[in-house]
Amino acid sequence: MSDSSKKVLEKNAHGEYVFTPYGEFLSYYHAHVQIFSQLIERKKLPKAESDSLSQRIKSFMLSNIKKSDHFFENIKNFAGFLEMNQANLQEYLNNNFLEILNKVQAKLKSQEIEKLSTEQGNKKNFNSILEELNSLFGEKLLKNIQFVKEEGRVVLVDLTTGNRIESQSYSAEESSSEKITTKKEVEVIVREPEKSILKEIIELYGNELQGIKLEAQNPNNFISTADIPLPTKADKKQEKEELEIIEDLQFEDGSTQSLPENSANEVVDLDFLLSQVPEKIKDPIDDFLFKEYSNLLKIIQSYQAAKDTEGYNHWLSQSSEIERSFVSIRNYTARELKGESVNWGNVFRNISDKTNLTEDSLNNLKRRIEIFKQTKIIQDECIMEFKQLPPQILNLVKSAWPHILNSFERMPKVDEVEDGFQNILSRIKNENENKAISQVLQKITKKLQSLVE
Repeated sequence: MSDSSKKVLEKNAHGEYVFTPYGEFLSYYHAHVQIFSQLIERKKLPKAESDSLSQRIKSFMLSNIKKSDHFFENIKNFAGFLEMNQANLQEYLNNNFLEILNKVQAKLKSQEIEKLSTEQGNKKNFNSILEELNSLFGEKLLKNIQFVKEEGRVVLVDLTTGNRIESQSYSAEESSSEKITTKKEVEVIVREPEKSILKEIIELYGNELQGIKLEAQNPNNFISTADIPLPTKADKKQEKEELEIIEDLQFEDGSTQSLPENSANEVVDLDFLLSQVPEKIKDPIDDFLFKEYSNLLKIIQSYQAAKDTEGYNHWLSQSSEIERSFVSIRNYTARELKGESVNWGNVFRNISDKTNLTEDSLNNLKRRIEIFKQTKIIQDECIMEFKQLPPQILNLVKSAWPHILNSFERMPKVDEVEDGFQNILSRIKNENENKAISQVLQKITKKLQSLVE
């Protein structure tokens, strides 16, 4: 997996840090590790045996867990490792997982934001590549030996004599001056071509250098990069208590798709390509889903519960245009519910004048807020429907509930919600259990569909 695919956080459209799919998966991994550690501690095993059991479970997860759903599918295997009854383990997870997951995600997000801030603050800028080379390797070179730019090339020079150093041994560790050979200024020496010092630097330290990539070129065609400012590598020290980025943890989010092969001689139909360009500019409200709605409500309710007016006003001043518009529309809706008359045309016009959102976008936002209110009601109805199921099936639903909630987050995109439900059902192999849960989810899907018709 590439480094970019192992990003834990990314900024959403509102400039807020949110978990990437990999970050979400990593938090599930650490939450399960903590839960299993708690259960192992309860066994009162000798330390060596306890450590061995913990390591076996981690190794199993690294080899077999590729998606968040895989944790749910392997409950039986985890119970086997822990020598527990599967139902007891399931019950323990139902009662403790969400609480531990929230703590893990809070810790993981905090440390990643701090790491990103530290990276930005510790970046040291060099005025040239020469300055970076001397900074990186200065301690390994003999005194008065430095990289300099000479005749369009980067070379090592003994500053005391002005002579160029050959590309053999010049480190402080090999302090014998007998290994340093100087190039005579007048004498022309004909010799077999040897590896240039720049090429040797690239081979030895290429992975440590930053900025514009160094390339060993023909001297006659060499383009100097000595005057290009380059940043250094940030210090990446981590505290011992940090949650680790597990290098061997392989994540499959199913989001990658192979591109069709394209022949170099293929004729491009320009008219067809132009016909595929959408004429309508995407409405920014299209990305405002039930997940964003729920998160905003949690933020507002937390300030209300703490009676923190100053904090709320500060948050509002830093929020995005969509968030501020959400607050305004919500406030006017509350007035309307109290019996006050609201001219929504004027409201949208006033908000649009102060933001980059059109009146149509604001009307779309208001419509979505109404849909999301009903979605929350249907979500609660879903819980009541599941509570009518037999205890055995209800326990299964409890373990799948986080994934059901994730599916709800895609509203008002009912097709995507339904796809999420179907993915959950595909994991339930027992026919009777699958049928009972499927009937509830189908009923819920129809209710959600009625909201957007």
